[in-house]
Amino acid sequence: MPRSSRANIPALQQASTRIGNESALLDGVDGRTNGARRFKEIFTRLSTELTQLKRRQTTVESLILMRASFLVIWCEKQEAKLASGEDVDVGAYVTTSNTLRKLLADVELLREK
Repeated sequence: MPRSSRANIPALQQASTRIGNESALLDGVDGRTNGARRFKEIFTRLSTELTQLKRRQTTVESLILMRASFLVIWCEKQEAKLASGEDVDVGAYVTTSNTLRKLLADVELLREK
């Protein structure tokens, strides 16, 4: 009788890092800074929305949401620069916006037409 492929998957060990046990989102970052608080706010909102739409998120989905959260903050900073009259790299902004859209679509938080 063939053995199940699950038999070869090692059991997950208890996480030993602050990120692994979810007491921190980013390594070495003081969670009290404006940027860290904004990152956590966006990540939490995206996670909540994903959970409401489907189910508990996977590790891969969490990693994608972390990257998307960073890109949201980067875009917000570029928008603030533009509103203040500073120059922005429009190409980088468009590329980042498209990457953000793709990441959100990958976790089914964006409705594709």
